[in-house]
Amino acid sequence: MREHIQAGLKGPYKGARIKKLNGDQFVTGQAPFVADLNLPGTLHLAIVRSPHPHARIRGVDTSAAEQARGVVKVLTGIEAKHYTGPIPHFIDPAVYGGKHADIYCLAVEKTLYVGQPVVAIVATTRQDARAARELIKIDYEPLPYVVDAEAALEPDAPRVVEQWDDNIVFRFGFNGGNVEEAFRNADHSLKGSLRIQRYSSQPIETRAYVAVVNKIDDSLTLHATAQNPHPLRNVLAGALNLPENRIRIIVPNLGGAFGLKMHGHPEEPLVCILARLTGCPVKWVEDRQDCLLIGAREQTHHFEVAFNNDGRVVGLKDRLNGNVGSPSPAPGWAKWPAQRALPAGRPVQRRGRRPARASPEAPKCRRPPPARPLEPGRRSRSAISRARRAPPAPRQAAAARRRRTPSPPRCSPAAGRRP
Repeated sequence: MREHIQAGLKGPYKGARIKKLNGDQFVTGQAPFVADLNLPGTLHLAIVRSPHPHARIRGVDTSAAEQARGVVKVLTGIEAKHYTGPIPHFIDPAVYGGKHADIYCLAVEKTLYVGQPVVAIVATTRQDARAARELIKIDYEPLPYVVDAEAALEPDAPRVVEQWDDNIVFRFGFNGGNVEEAFRNADHSLKGSLRIQRYSSQPIETRAYVAVVNKIDDSLTLHATAQNPHPLRNVLAGALNLPENRIRIIVPNLGGAFGLKMHGHPEEPLVCILARLTGCPVKWVEDRQDCLLIGAREQTHHFEVAFNNDGRVVGLKDRLNGNVGSPSPAPGWAKWPAQRALPAGRPVQRRGRRPARASPEAPKCRRPPPARPLEPGRRSRSAISRARRAPPAPRQAAAARRRRTPSPPRCSPAAGRRP
């Protein structure tokens, strides 16, 4: 039988044998994961990905794949654009003065990176879907590209997005203290460059999605390996043009994530579209080869350090170039400013809100909204809290008085008045 954790462990936690919640399921191999979900009538998704870092799609021939064994649906980027809008960004760079790019679940006219989804095939088995994938013929026109962040900053570097004037998606800076004075007064200084190689987090469990459509009310359920189920629901609502109350996200156990399973991946709306088009559950399980294609980024630091004879560092300058790859709705670029502190005293403006007041005068308090009158005999929440903190004897006496005399209607104390 499953052993449960006892609430209220007595004694210190250090050195104690703490049982993991549902740990018996994991050690016996009974813990459910998305890849273990096999619903009746499930179709399987295979994806044709771009072999080019930058190319124009001149034509796609799907005729042979459509006639292959077990194939139910073949979807191209042009067709998918009729059923979905751009994937909402995790954080849109344009909100902070950066550049915006619309990204769809399948490439429409151009591919912007190696591994970008171009064509989707749905079949009755995973093997049939992968076999039909080899029958897709795509005519590419390779375009100039650049993979080094330093080279991408050159004026004549190929543009990742044709509408952009350069390859910088976002530029920001911050400082603290008088850095120039610290360098002038320091005993020594040095300069250098540091490169951090491209890397990717690799959880044991790769990403997986199973989309199910309710034909009665056209609602959608997505079983997903997601770190952020609620923001993912919001993203799908925007991409699929569905209200959030008709989308449900179910996240079972995760076999690791490390940021790789945040929302913004093209496969998330893709499985949902195919489930709605076919009327059947659609399942996609990422293999390790595809998992190695995402999440990669690298850094180049050009730094100056000022320090004294005692080894104490008194100043630091760093010009950092972060290679986040091509534009993506995923949170790749957003982690750079998120890891940096804003200068003291700099006002922060949030989307949809007014900026902070710059006047030294204290801001005027807004008048609280009028409280809704309570029903006769009912007390406000704060009054109940005060009653709970009261000693037992006065509380019983107050209850006796209320039984003898009916209480008049009262408003919330936050309103500051009575009716």
